[in-house]
Amino acid sequence: MLMVYGLDLFGCRFLRLLQVVVKDPSSAFKAFIPNIIRFCMEQIYPVLANRDVPDIKSVMFELLHGVLVSHWRHFFTTSVLDKVGASSKSLERIENEDQFMAIMKAIGESFLQPDIALFKQNLASMESLHAKSRLYQKLALVRGGLLSQLLNVLLHVLANKSHDLLREEITLVLHNMAAVDFENFYGNFLPHFLWSGLDGLTERQREELARGVDMHKVPRVCF
Repeated sequence: MLMVYGLDLFGCRFLRLLQVVVKDPSSAFKAFIPNIIRFCMEQIYPVLANRDVPDIKSVMFELLHGVLVSHWRHFFTTSVLDKVGASSKSLERIENEDQFMAIMKAIGESFLQPDIALFKQNLASMESLHAKSRLYQKLALVRGGLLSQLLNVLLHVLANKSHDLLREEITLVLHNMAAVDFENFYGNFLPHFLWSGLDGLTERQREELARGVDMHKVPRVCF
């Protein structure tokens, strides 16, 4: 386990070195990717998770973003049939699911912390991954309900008004996540959230919120 003292200085430099490694387009460092992920999630992240060390946290999540961008096939592989147009969920295989889930859960936990810069960084990270690799569709395939967990966290953030400076960005991410399955989101997830996930609302307020959500539009639920 890393010692806490000197963490910023040593940790930032070392993690930036690993960023260079994961971004290398050649296959020379491909074998190191599983160990880099384990190092981040088992050695670095447990030390940083509840500490006020914004600089090194930012660098660590940049590294994890680089892993996902440059080594997406470490987690998801697509069959030849899917590539030529016979699109089917059954043709997409999830690899190293535990590592993928650990990374995404760490991102989700960052949304529960007050660091607004890191919050914004990780929102942008998810959006860029979604634009490039349909991240939110992949989250729906992973066991454990990761997509629902992230939706729940971001809706609570809006309700609590803890990161109102990023309200528009959060709303856009929520819309893109909901778009994976609008029918399920509006028919099941959102009503359950309004009636069971929010405290301090009257029955009338919950009914008004439920009526105020229009399917296929960006959800602008006002808490």
